[in-house]
Amino acid sequence: MSDEDLKGIEQHAIPGPGSCGGMYTANTMSSAFEALGMSLPYSSTMANPHDEKLNSAKESAAALMHAVKVDLKPRDIVTREAIENAVAVIMATGGSTNAVLHFLAIAHAAGVPWSIDDFERVRKKVPVICDLKPSGKYMAVHLHQAGGIPQVMKVLLKAGLLHGHCMTITGKTVAENLADVRVFDDEQSALQAILAGKIKAGDVMVLRYLGPKGGPGMPEMLAPTGALIGAGLGESVGLITDGRFSGGTWGMVVGHVAPEAAAGGNIAFVREGDSITIDSHQLLLQLNVSEAELAERKKGWQPPAPRYTRGVQAKFAFNASSASKGAVLDLY
Repeated sequence: MSDEDLKGIEQHAIPGPGSCGGMYTANTMSSAFEALGMSLPYSSTMANPHDEKLNSAKESAAALMHAVKVDLKPRDIVTREAIENAVAVIMATGGSTNAVLHFLAIAHAAGVPWSIDDFERVRKKVPVICDLKPSGKYMAVHLHQAGGIPQVMKVLLKAGLLHGHCMTITGKTVAENLADVRVFDDEQSALQAILAGKIKAGDVMVLRYLGPKGGPGMPEMLAPTGALIGAGLGESVGLITDGRFSGGTWGMVVGHVAPEAAAGGNIAFVREGDSITIDSHQLLLQLNVSEAELAERKKGWQPPAPRYTRGVQAKFAFNASSASKGAVLDLY
Protein backbone atom coordinates (compact mmCIF):
# COMPACT_ATOMS: atom_id res chain seq x y z
CA MET A 1 0.00 0.00 0.00
CA SER A 2 1.35 3.39 -0.93
CA ASP A 3 1.61 6.33 1.45
CA GLU A 4 -0.99 8.10 -0.67
CA ASP A 5 -3.47 5.22 -0.34
CA LEU A 6 -2.86 5.00 3.41
CA LYS A 7 -3.45 8.73 3.77
CA GLY A 8 -6.68 8.41 1.78
CA ILE A 9 -7.95 5.64 4.08
CA GLU A 10 -7.07 7.64 7.20
CA GLN A 11 -8.78 10.78 5.93
CA HIS A 12 -11.98 8.88 5.15
CA ALA A 13 -11.97 6.60 8.20
CA ILE A 14 -11.43 9.51 10.63
CA PRO A 15 -12.95 12.46 8.77
CA GLY A 16 -13.05 15.06 11.53
CA PRO A 17 -12.00 16.08 15.05
CA GLY A 18 -13.36 14.55 18.22
CA SER A 19 -13.19 11.18 19.93
CA CYS A 20 -14.04 7.77 18.49
CA GLY A 21 -17.78 7.58 17.86
CA GLY A 22 -18.74 4.55 19.94
CA MET A 23 -19.01 4.15 23.69
CA TYR A 24 -15.28 3.51 23.88
CA THR A 25 -13.00 4.81 26.63
CA ALA A 26 -13.14 8.52 25.71
CA ASN A 27 -16.92 8.69 25.48
CA THR A 28 -17.26 6.43 28.51
CA MET A 29 -15.25 8.80 30.66
CA SER A 30 -16.82 11.98 29.31
CA SER A 31 -20.28 10.50 29.91
CA ALA A 32 -19.26 9.36 33.38
CA PHE A 33 -17.95 12.82 34.25
CA GLU A 34 -21.26 14.33 33.17
CA ALA A 35 -23.09 11.85 35.40
CA LEU A 36 -20.60 12.55 38.18
CA GLY A 37 -21.65 16.20 38.06
CA MET A 38 -18.31 17.60 36.92
CA SER A 39 -19.39 18.66 33.42
CA LEU A 40 -22.51 20.31 32.02
CA PRO A 41 -25.59 18.33 31.01
CA TYR A 42 -25.52 17.15 27.36
CA SER A 43 -21.88 18.19 26.92
CA SER A 44 -20.34 14.72 26.80
CA THR A 45 -22.13 13.39 23.71
CA MET A 46 -21.98 16.48 21.47
CA ALA A 47 -20.20 15.96 18.15
CA ASN A 48 -17.01 18.02 18.08
CA PRO A 49 -17.62 19.70 14.68
CA HIS A 50 -21.09 20.94 15.63
CA ASP A 51 -21.78 24.53 16.69
CA GLU A 52 -23.38 23.44 19.96
CA LYS A 53 -19.93 22.29 21.13
CA LEU A 54 -18.67 25.87 20.87
CA ASN A 55 -21.71 27.08 22.83
CA SER A 56 -21.10 24.38 25.43
CA ALA A 57 -17.50 25.52 25.85
CA LYS A 58 -18.72 29.06 26.57
CA GLU A 59 -21.32 27.75 29.01
CA SER A 60 -18.67 25.62 30.72
CA ALA A 61 -16.45 28.66 31.25
CA ALA A 62 -19.39 30.54 32.76
CA ALA A 63 -20.19 27.58 35.03
CA LEU A 64 -16.56 27.46 36.19
CA MET A 65 -16.54 31.16 37.04
CA HIS A 66 -19.78 30.75 38.97
CA ALA A 67 -18.34 27.80 40.88
CA VAL A 68 -15.33 29.91 41.88
CA LYS A 69 -17.60 32.72 43.08
CA VAL A 70 -19.73 30.43 45.24
CA ASP A 71 -16.75 28.34 46.41
CA LEU A 72 -18.09 25.14 44.83
CA LYS A 73 -15.12 22.76 44.68
CA PRO A 74 -14.58 19.32 43.13
CA ARG A 75 -14.67 17.62 46.53
CA ASP A 76 -18.12 19.15 47.10
CA ILE A 77 -19.26 17.29 43.99
CA VAL A 78 -17.20 14.09 43.92
CA THR A 79 -18.79 12.13 46.76
CA ARG A 80 -19.32 8.40 47.14
CA GLU A 81 -22.92 8.73 45.93
CA ALA A 82 -21.83 10.87 42.96
CA ILE A 83 -19.33 8.18 41.96
CA GLU A 84 -22.11 5.62 42.25
CA ASN A 85 -24.18 7.75 39.86
CA ALA A 86 -21.29 7.82 37.39
CA VAL A 87 -20.75 4.08 37.59
CA ALA A 88 -24.50 3.48 37.15
CA VAL A 89 -24.38 5.43 33.88
CA ILE A 90 -21.29 3.49 32.79
CA MET A 91 -23.18 0.24 33.34
CA ALA A 92 -26.35 1.52 31.65
CA THR A 93 -24.45 2.62 28.55
CA GLY A 94 -22.18 -0.44 28.35
CA GLY A 95 -19.04 1.62 28.87
CA SER A 96 -15.36 0.70 28.82
CA THR A 97 -13.69 -1.37 31.54
CA ASN A 98 -11.00 1.33 31.69
CA ALA A 99 -13.49 3.27 33.80
CA VAL A 100 -12.76 0.83 36.63
CA LEU A 101 -9.13 1.91 36.76
CA HIS A 102 -9.94 5.58 36.41
CA PHE A 103 -12.65 5.72 39.06
CA LEU A 104 -10.59 3.82 41.58
CA ALA A 105 -7.95 6.52 41.09
CA ILE A 106 -10.52 9.34 41.16
CA ALA A 107 -12.02 8.05 44.40
CA HIS A 108 -8.55 7.82 45.94
CA ALA A 109 -7.72 11.40 44.92
CA ALA A 110 -11.03 12.66 46.30
CA GLY A 111 -10.64 10.77 49.57
CA VAL A 112 -13.80 8.77 48.89
CA PRO A 113 -14.07 5.13 49.99
CA TRP A 114 -14.65 3.10 46.82
CA SER A 115 -13.42 -0.39 46.05
CA ILE A 116 -13.40 -2.74 43.09
CA ASP A 117 -16.28 -4.64 44.71
CA ASP A 118 -18.48 -1.54 44.44
CA PHE A 119 -18.48 -1.82 40.64
CA GLU A 120 -19.97 -5.30 40.87
CA ARG A 121 -22.53 -4.09 43.41
CA VAL A 122 -23.73 -1.41 40.98
CA ARG A 123 -23.57 -3.75 37.97
CA LYS A 124 -25.95 -6.22 39.60
CA LYS A 125 -28.73 -3.65 39.90
CA VAL A 126 -28.28 -1.49 36.78
CA PRO A 127 -29.24 -2.99 33.40
CA VAL A 128 -27.67 -2.04 30.07
CA ILE A 129 -30.29 0.16 28.42
CA CYS A 130 -28.27 1.61 25.50
CA ASP A 131 -27.48 -0.22 22.26
CA LEU A 132 -24.12 1.43 21.58
CA LYS A 133 -20.98 0.37 19.75
CA PRO A 134 -18.69 -1.52 20.01
CA SER A 135 -21.13 -4.28 20.93
CA GLY A 136 -24.29 -2.50 19.80
CA LYS A 137 -25.72 -0.68 16.81
CA TYR A 138 -25.54 3.05 17.53
CA MET A 139 -22.93 5.77 17.99
CA ALA A 140 -22.61 8.39 20.72
CA VAL A 141 -24.04 11.07 18.41
CA HIS A 142 -27.21 8.96 18.08
CA LEU A 143 -27.45 8.85 21.86
CA HIS A 144 -27.12 12.63 21.89
CA GLN A 145 -29.95 12.97 19.38
CA ALA A 146 -32.13 10.80 21.62
CA GLY A 147 -31.53 12.99 24.68
CA GLY A 148 -27.94 12.23 25.64
CA ILE A 149 -26.72 11.26 29.09
CA PRO A 150 -29.53 13.28 30.78
CA GLN A 151 -32.06 10.99 29.11
CA VAL A 152 -30.21 7.93 30.44
CA MET A 153 -30.09 9.53 33.88
CA LYS A 154 -33.80 10.33 33.83
CA VAL A 155 -34.56 6.65 33.25
CA LEU A 156 -32.22 5.62 36.05
CA LEU A 157 -33.52 8.27 38.44
CA LYS A 158 -37.12 7.22 37.81
CA ALA A 159 -36.10 3.62 38.56
CA GLY A 160 -34.48 4.63 41.85
CA LEU A 161 -30.98 3.89 40.57
CA LEU A 162 -29.50 7.39 40.93
CA HIS A 163 -28.96 9.73 43.86
CA GLY A 164 -30.87 12.82 42.77
CA HIS A 165 -29.66 15.04 45.61
CA CYS A 166 -25.99 15.04 44.52
CA MET A 167 -24.57 18.49 43.75
CA THR A 168 -23.24 19.28 40.27
CA ILE A 169 -21.03 21.93 38.65
CA THR A 170 -24.17 23.84 37.61
CA GLY A 171 -24.88 24.65 41.24
CA LYS A 172 -27.99 22.48 41.01
CA THR A 173 -28.59 18.91 42.07
CA VAL A 174 -28.80 15.99 39.66
CA ALA A 175 -32.58 15.93 40.00
CA GLU A 176 -32.84 19.67 39.35
CA ASN A 177 -30.69 19.37 36.23
CA LEU A 178 -32.92 16.60 34.90
CA ALA A 179 -36.15 18.60 35.19
CA ASP A 180 -37.02 19.04 31.58
CA VAL A 181 -39.86 21.53 31.07
CA ARG A 182 -39.15 24.90 29.45
CA VAL A 183 -41.99 27.42 29.67
CA PHE A 184 -42.69 30.31 27.28
CA ASP A 185 -45.57 32.77 27.40
CA ASP A 186 -45.31 33.72 23.73
CA GLU A 187 -44.10 32.30 20.44
CA GLN A 188 -41.24 34.75 19.88
CA SER A 189 -39.30 33.95 23.07
CA ALA A 190 -39.63 30.23 22.37
CA LEU A 191 -38.28 30.68 18.85
CA GLN A 192 -35.35 32.74 20.13
CA ALA A 193 -34.47 30.03 22.67
CA ILE A 194 -34.36 27.38 19.94
CA LEU A 195 -32.25 29.50 17.61
CA ALA A 196 -29.85 30.36 20.46
CA GLY A 197 -29.24 26.67 21.16
CA LYS A 198 -30.86 26.80 24.60
CA ILE A 199 -33.24 23.90 23.90
CA LYS A 200 -31.69 20.47 24.28
CA ALA A 201 -32.72 16.95 23.35
CA GLY A 202 -35.07 15.59 26.00
CA ASP A 203 -36.63 18.98 26.82
CA VAL A 204 -40.38 19.57 26.72
CA MET A 205 -41.35 23.07 25.58
CA VAL A 206 -44.60 24.61 26.81
CA LEU A 207 -45.87 27.52 24.69
CA ARG A 208 -48.92 29.10 26.27
CA TYR A 209 -51.27 32.09 26.16
CA LEU A 210 -51.62 31.28 22.47
CA GLY A 211 -55.14 29.84 22.49
CA PRO A 212 -58.34 31.39 21.07
CA LYS A 213 -58.46 34.01 23.84
CA GLY A 214 -54.77 34.30 24.65
CA GLY A 215 -53.42 34.57 21.09
CA PRO A 216 -55.88 35.85 20.32
CA GLY A 217 -57.06 33.77 17.44
CA MET A 218 -54.97 30.65 18.10
CA PRO A 219 -51.87 31.32 15.95
CA GLU A 220 -50.07 28.36 14.39
CA MET A 221 -46.69 27.34 15.77
CA LEU A 222 -44.97 26.63 12.46
CA ALA A 223 -41.91 28.81 13.21
CA PRO A 224 -40.83 27.12 16.48
CA THR A 225 -41.64 23.60 15.28
CA GLY A 226 -39.79 24.27 12.02
CA ALA A 227 -36.83 25.60 14.00
CA LEU A 228 -36.77 22.40 16.07
CA ILE A 229 -36.64 20.32 12.88
CA GLY A 230 -33.86 22.53 11.53
CA ALA A 231 -31.89 22.07 14.75
CA GLY A 232 -32.20 18.29 14.51
CA LEU A 233 -34.49 18.17 17.55
CA GLY A 234 -37.75 17.18 15.87
CA GLU A 235 -37.76 13.70 17.35
CA SER A 236 -36.16 14.43 20.72
CA VAL A 237 -37.95 17.58 21.96
CA GLY A 238 -41.63 17.66 22.89
CA LEU A 239 -43.75 20.76 22.36
CA ILE A 240 -47.07 21.45 24.10
CA THR A 241 -49.21 24.49 23.32
CA ASP A 242 -52.71 25.89 23.61
CA GLY A 243 -52.11 27.26 20.11
CA ARG A 244 -52.33 25.25 16.92
CA PHE A 245 -49.99 23.90 14.23
CA SER A 246 -49.46 24.19 10.51
CA GLY A 247 -50.19 21.24 8.28
CA GLY A 248 -46.42 21.11 7.75
CA THR A 249 -45.66 20.50 11.44
CA TRP A 250 -44.56 17.07 12.62
CA GLY A 251 -42.87 15.55 15.66
CA MET A 252 -43.81 14.96 19.30
CA VAL A 253 -46.16 17.93 19.47
CA VAL A 254 -49.41 18.44 21.37
CA GLY A 255 -51.67 21.33 20.43
CA HIS A 256 -55.15 22.73 21.15
CA VAL A 257 -54.63 22.21 24.90
CA ALA A 258 -57.86 23.13 26.66
CA PRO A 259 -58.79 24.87 28.83
CA GLU A 260 -56.21 27.33 27.53
CA ALA A 261 -53.85 29.32 29.75
CA ALA A 262 -55.80 32.57 29.36
CA ALA A 263 -58.89 30.78 30.69
CA GLY A 264 -57.07 29.40 33.72
CA GLY A 265 -56.35 25.93 32.38
CA ASN A 266 -53.64 23.81 34.00
CA ILE A 267 -51.18 24.80 31.28
CA ALA A 268 -51.08 28.26 32.92
CA PHE A 269 -49.59 26.76 36.09
CA VAL A 270 -46.73 24.77 34.58
CA ARG A 271 -43.39 26.01 35.88
CA GLU A 272 -39.89 25.91 34.46
CA GLY A 273 -38.24 22.69 35.61
CA ASP A 274 -41.46 20.70 36.06
CA SER A 275 -41.74 17.22 34.60
CA ILE A 276 -44.34 16.37 31.96
CA THR A 277 -45.08 12.93 30.55
CA ILE A 278 -46.20 12.62 26.92
CA ASP A 279 -47.26 9.08 26.02
CA SER A 280 -49.13 8.82 22.74
CA HIS A 281 -49.71 5.11 23.16
CA GLN A 282 -51.58 5.60 26.43
CA LEU A 283 -53.14 8.91 25.30
CA LEU A 284 -51.45 10.49 28.32
CA LEU A 285 -50.48 14.13 28.80
CA GLN A 286 -49.57 14.50 32.47
CA LEU A 287 -48.07 17.29 34.56
CA ASN A 288 -46.14 15.47 37.25
CA VAL A 289 -46.96 17.66 40.24
CA SER A 290 -49.29 16.85 43.12
CA GLU A 291 -52.87 18.10 43.30
CA ALA A 292 -51.93 20.01 46.45
CA GLU A 293 -49.06 21.78 44.67
CA LEU A 294 -51.27 22.60 41.69
CA ALA A 295 -53.94 24.05 43.99
CA GLU A 296 -51.30 26.20 45.71
CA ARG A 297 -50.12 27.57 42.36
CA LYS A 298 -53.66 28.53 41.41
CA LYS A 299 -54.18 30.74 44.45
CA GLY A 300 -54.53 34.39 43.48
CA TRP A 301 -53.96 33.74 39.78
CA GLN A 302 -55.10 36.42 37.38
CA PRO A 303 -54.87 36.21 33.59
CA PRO A 304 -52.35 38.57 32.00
CA ALA A 305 -53.59 41.76 30.40
CA PRO A 306 -55.08 41.13 26.95
CA ARG A 307 -52.78 41.78 24.00
CA TYR A 308 -55.52 43.83 22.33
CA THR A 309 -58.10 46.05 24.03
CA ARG A 310 -59.86 47.44 20.96
CA GLY A 311 -60.90 46.30 17.51
CA VAL A 312 -61.69 42.93 15.98
CA GLN A 313 -58.99 40.97 17.82
CA ALA A 314 -60.16 42.30 21.18
CA LYS A 315 -63.73 41.27 20.33
CA PHE A 316 -62.54 37.83 19.27
CA ALA A 317 -60.59 37.32 22.51
CA PHE A 318 -63.60 38.35 24.59
CA ASN A 319 -66.10 36.09 22.80
CA ALA A 320 -64.02 33.06 21.79
CA SER A 321 -64.94 29.71 23.32
CA SER A 322 -62.59 26.83 24.03
CA ALA A 323 -60.61 25.16 21.24
CA SER A 324 -62.36 21.97 22.31
CA LYS A 325 -65.61 23.63 21.14
CA GLY A 326 -64.15 24.91 17.87
CA ALA A 327 -63.34 28.37 19.29
CA VAL A 328 -66.79 29.55 18.15
CA LEU A 329 -67.88 33.06 19.09
CA ASP A 330 -71.53 32.50 19.94
CA LEU A 331 -71.41 29.84 22.66
CA TYR A 332 -73.26 31.97 25.22
